[in-house]
Amino acid sequence: PNARFELAELRSQRGDIEDALEIVDSIIARDQKLLQRRELMALTLAERLGDHERARAAAERLFGLRLDSATQLTLVDGMRRLGMTDMADAVIARTERQSSNQPPALASLMMLYQSQGKADRAKQLAHMLLRKTVSPMTTMANATRNPNRYRTNSDSSRTQALTVLQQTGELKTLIGQLESQLERSPESSKLYEQLIEFYGITGQQDKVGPLLEKAIASRPEAVALRLQLAKHWQQTGKTSEACDQYLVLM
Repeated sequence: PNARFELAELRSQRGDIEDALEIVDSIIARDQKLLQRRELMALTLAERLGDHERARAAAERLFGLRLDSATQLTLVDGMRRLGMTDMADAVIARTERQSSNQPPALASLMMLYQSQGKADRAKQLAHMLLRKTVSPMTTMANATRNPNRYRTNSDSSRTQALTVLQQTGELKTLIGQLESQLERSPESSKLYEQLIEFYGITGQQDKVGPLLEKAIASRPEAVALRLQLAKHWQQTGKTSEACDQYLVLM
């Protein structure tokens, strides 16, 4: 099978799409993994060839397989191009159920909803991502040495979620809620960390410095937060204040 796949790929690269599809269809799928590989390639080739009947057959077979979230979302695009809207919606619903504990998959699904103009669904997933991921500021606050070693793959998913919320105006509302909560609970380190993160996303740099100072006052051992403050003062032209913080760090 591997040799046939490689041959089909070579024929495809040369532009012999029909020949490549015939080679792919000649492969006998003896397990689910091989079937998935065959039908994914067949779907791509059939679409390029304009053979919608074969492409739909591939999409239907793939629909019945256990696919990872990324592959399912790729399949959705093909189904929509083929007019298989109901099946595409079913794949999206399945992916959402399976991705509840996978931030990268949720982020991909969120971006798909946004591209389709389904702002409410995109916002719901963005809020879900915020609940399931940790603010980088919290990670930094807990780090006693190099904060970068504590970064996780969910950081980019969280950033995507915040970008979606900012574009829809939801992030401004969240900031207002956090500011009100901080007035009632001025000792909450989590509120400080989330607000610092949100201020950075929305470009409210004038609020970042004072908030970082308050956060450090409550957690003077948080080396990474102090480093963040030093960098902030340096970037905003307050060299003397930055040097003071760097000296403390040294």
